[in-house]
Amino acid sequence: MKTTLILSNVCIAASIASSADTMHWQGAGGSGIGDYDVPANWTENLVPGAADLAAFNNTANKNLEINFTGGVTNQNVSMTALSENYETLFKLNSYTWVVTGELTVWTARLGRVTFTNGTLRTPHMSLVAAPTDSPTNLFVRFVDVDCMADQLDIGASCVEYARGSLTISNGLGVGKTMFGHGTLVLGQNAYCQVRTNAFIGRDSGSTGELIHAGGTLLYTGNSSFRVGENGYGELTLQEGSFHSDAGVVLGNGSNGRGILTVTGGSNRFASVSQKMLVSGQSGTGFILASGGTNYVSGGLSLGYDNSGYGNMALSDGIWQLSGYSWIGYFGNAEILMTGGRLYSGAVFCIGRGSGGTGVVTVAGGELEVNGEVRLGGDATSVGRLILSGDGVLSAGYISEYTSGANSSLLFDGGTLKARSSGALIRSVDDIRLTANGLTLDTAGKTVSITGILQNAASQAGRLVKKGTGTLTLASGHTATGPVAVLGGTLKPYTDKTLTLSGGFEVAAGAVLDASPASATDHTMESGSVARVDGSLVLKDDGRLVIGTDAALAGTGTVSRVTLQDNAVIARDKADGAVTPLMTEDCQTIRSLKIALTGYATHDLFTPLALLSAPAACVMPENVSVTLNGQPAHSIRVLCIAAGDRHVLTVWYNPGTLIKLH
Repeated sequence: MKTTLILSNVCIAASIASSADTMHWQGAGGSGIGDYDVPANWTENLVPGAADLAAFNNTANKNLEINFTGGVTNQNVSMTALSENYETLFKLNSYTWVVTGELTVWTARLGRVTFTNGTLRTPHMSLVAAPTDSPTNLFVRFVDVDCMADQLDIGASCVEYARGSLTISNGLGVGKTMFGHGTLVLGQNAYCQVRTNAFIGRDSGSTGELIHAGGTLLYTGNSSFRVGENGYGELTLQEGSFHSDAGVVLGNGSNGRGILTVTGGSNRFASVSQKMLVSGQSGTGFILASGGTNYVSGGLSLGYDNSGYGNMALSDGIWQLSGYSWIGYFGNAEILMTGGRLYSGAVFCIGRGSGGTGVVTVAGGELEVNGEVRLGGDATSVGRLILSGDGVLSAGYISEYTSGANSSLLFDGGTLKARSSGALIRSVDDIRLTANGLTLDTAGKTVSITGILQNAASQAGRLVKKGTGTLTLASGHTATGPVAVLGGTLKPYTDKTLTLSGGFEVAAGAVLDASPASATDHTMESGSVARVDGSLVLKDDGRLVIGTDAALAGTGTVSRVTLQDNAVIARDKADGAVTPLMTEDCQTIRSLKIALTGYATHDLFTPLALLSAPAACVMPENVSVTLNGQPAHSIRVLCIAAGDRHVLTVWYNPGTLIKLH
């Protein structure tokens, strides 16, 4: 196969030569170095003209240097670069070289070709270098060159535009079937415009890569910029600016595989309305995003056809989507956010068409959706959203589109933030909380959740409400982990379940309104803590029951409390509390324990008030005290009358000092 391909390329060069005279460069005295317009520097002793083919064959392990002293026009240009690590250098010297047919480097063995300081124009530049048994055969570099070509093809070659401009009017192809890896590198001071038909890895079996290291890369075609059309393609954006009018597609055909890597720069992946950044149209696409400021006039489309798979990993950078996005339309798609910010101005749909599956995990950074996060679209679609770690999800609302879709939410940490008042979570099939749980910031809004908040498998699900505003649990809450209200008001809908047995916390100024709940009393299980620094509201005849080895703490208000045998009243010095918890009705059943943490004995020379009730509800002789986990027999327990109330108080009693003479 190798010999056949080489002969094929020789035949191509011969067919070009047969249409006109062919002149071969030799340089002054065969040195390889000299001026272009000197006849003696050509083997035929003739300078190639506008109808001729100029051949530059570097086969003798030496450097060639061609010095231009004026503008040049040739019909075709042919090169070889078979001398490993040797260079063919074209010094254009601010002149223009016009090749009216084709400029081609048709075979190479790790040789180098460099163009400097001038203008190069040709309908077709073919930098596809045989043979096929090497990933990269040729290295081409343009420095301070303005190059204009209708078509540029790159295969088994690494081509770098360090400075200058590259304008391609009718087709860029990086990667060629049956040839090695094709690479195009645009340097920090390069400008590249492709007017139509940009392909990185177009045909089956081709591999190509475009590295944008700075400067400007502009694509103005009506069809999308394709990376991994039917082959393998990579687009890497490091610095500078990238602009595509009609969108970018990664992995277009079923055999296509495209990778977009973004580490920096200002990038616009679609400027025409509703054009999208597609990852996995029918093939496989990956977006690896760790920097830059990135815009899409439409949205993201990941895993479009049923054979398509799209993946996005976002660790840093800013992404702004103006239109709809679908993560798993008919295919499969995943997004993992560990940092950065992804903003969607319209619907962000996870699992859209029949059979489509989308999974989005926000473990860091922020996913901000101005409108709807749609979990599941058509019947049999699957939409799954996981919020964890330090991730933030800011949304107008979250909902399932049709009842036949399969939708689920898993809260394993992170923060859900409301952008507007109303039903924040609507008609989602399954909502699960882990021990890390859900932190919901109402941010001054009045919102509700429709859907029961349940434990994740083998977990006691935690719920935290923060921010001003009100959260109503419209369908109930059966998760058995702790509940915390750090701001605003949390309440269930009328006659819905509110589970507090795993403990709860109500911060100062916050309200936990349990009065609408189906249960009258709320009992704390052993090991749980009910901490009230704000207000706990119960039904008119409801009670907070502190079970055996459960603890009551805080300085807020609870209307009615029952302290079961061996219940605990806890106080931690780190909380800075000096006032008692207020209750209007307190019952104590047999023994009570008081657990003090962080105090030294001298801190308790001043009595410390723990619980205030209208009547004495505790027999001091039935109370045991621990200090930092150890029995503290020298700490006394008193019930002190203060007006119409009785206050359970502890203080340090050093005992009786006996002086011996």
